[in-house]
Amino acid sequence: MRHTLPLLLTLLTAPVLCAQTLDERIASVNAVFAGGVQFRMDKQHRLVIDVYKGSDRSRQDLVAPEKLDALSVSFSPEEDAVVIGCLAAHGHCIDKEIFKLNTIRHTGRSNLPRPPDDVNGERAIGALKELIITAQEALATTPDETRERTVRRK
Repeated sequence: MRHTLPLLLTLLTAPVLCAQTLDERIASVNAVFAGGVQFRMDKQHRLVIDVYKGSDRSRQDLVAPEKLDALSVSFSPEEDAVVIGCLAAHGHCIDKEIFKLNTIRHTGRSNLPRPPDDVNGERAIGALKELIITAQEALATTPDETRERTVRRK
C-alpha cells in the first residue's frame, strides 16, 4: 500500500513533466539546425522559417502548422536537405520568399539545408516532426478566432 501512492503520483505527473511547450520545441529545432535555419512563430500563428547562407538570410518560408504533414518530413539525399511538405488537402501551403530573386512562390514543400553534424538528417527530422505535432496540438487547443489572412505578394 505504501508503494502504491508514490507510483500513482509518478504516473499522473510524468506526462506533464515530459510534455514540452511549443517554445521549447522551437528552441530544440533551432539548436539542431545550429543557425543555418531558424524557426519562430509569428503573431498570426504561422511558422516562420528563415534560411541562412553564411550570415545572410537567403529565404523565408511562412506556413500555417495545421497545413503541414508531420509524416512527410524526410531526408532527400539528392538535395542533401531535410524536406517538409503540406497535407494533400492544402496543396501549395508554403509561401517561400526568395530574397535574391525578389519573389514569393507558393509551394507544397520546403527543403531545408541539412545540419552539418546530422549525417542523414535523423535528428532534424525527429525534431521537426515533434515541432509540427506540438504546434498543431497547441493551435487546436486555442479558441477559434478569425485569423487575419495576409497575402504575400511582390
